[in-house]
Amino acid sequence: MNFKYVFGPVPSGRLGRSLGLDLLGNAICDFDCLYCEVGRTRIHTQERKPWVPTHAILQELEQWLQLDLPKPDFITLGGKGEPCLNSDMGAIIEGVHTLAPDIPVAVLTNATLLADPEVQKELSAAQVVLPSMDTLVETEFIRLNKPCPGLTLPGISQGILDWASHFAGKIYLEILLVAGINDTEKNLEKLTTFCHKLQPNRIDVVTMTRPGADIAAHPVDHTTLALWQNALGAQRTLISAADLSKRGVPICIQPDQLEKAIINSITIRPQTPAQIAAAMGTRLVDVEKILSRLLKIGHIIRITQDNEWYYSLANQEKG
Repeated sequence: MNFKYVFGPVPSGRLGRSLGLDLLGNAICDFDCLYCEVGRTRIHTQERKPWVPTHAILQELEQWLQLDLPKPDFITLGGKGEPCLNSDMGAIIEGVHTLAPDIPVAVLTNATLLADPEVQKELSAAQVVLPSMDTLVETEFIRLNKPCPGLTLPGISQGILDWASHFAGKIYLEILLVAGINDTEKNLEKLTTFCHKLQPNRIDVVTMTRPGADIAAHPVDHTTLALWQNALGAQRTLISAADLSKRGVPICIQPDQLEKAIINSITIRPQTPAQIAAAMGTRLVDVEKILSRLLKIGHIIRITQDNEWYYSLANQEKG
């Protein structure tokens, strides 16, 4: 079980047990966000092309579905960069539906390409799309998201609105706040107006819960977060690792298979032992034993945030 493009399942506050598909194979994005949990963007581009071949992703997914692992709530297109940059995204979504017709497809996106008619067509086959819009203030946008030249807030925000007017699935808008950057009153006012126009199925106002790409990026305090959530009518209830762990008896996974699955998962998203165990549907003690060994040999690292230990692959670039 040597998966390169399939990772997880990982715990998602919005989606539950989420099996990830990496459509880029590298940190490829038209943003280079300070808070990105994957690390710094390595290829900063707006070019759409088949960064990872469809057959490679679907072959891995087919193999994963044959394993004795918990059924995911969603198969989620995301990974190390912006999935809409993969020009084969439509074929990949179609292939996922063929292989797993009973599992809905979700797409995580920074929303920069939603104005593109081809992207709109490809996304129409997804059940849920989760666009992000962190700020509508230009100076905050440049500092926080570090967009490719040519990307503009008016173009992105109008693209979201135009796409949403034709999309039949559910829209979960995410706004991520970073202390001292986009937690301003001006941004809140602009995003309030935008959300009234968009009318998404749910709004999530969140802050950093894992180490980001830049050590200068920090979460906002609970008071600020609550103020924003109340102002925007954001969803306050998220699916926790504890919720996932209550689902049935833990599955016994062979140690070598579990180790590879853990490495694949934390390469994309730093996680706590409890989060890993809950998402994998296995025992916490088995996860902790593997993490301890990997930490000892230097294959992984652990980082503290909010009094929790998060484990990540070693040698991932941070700012």
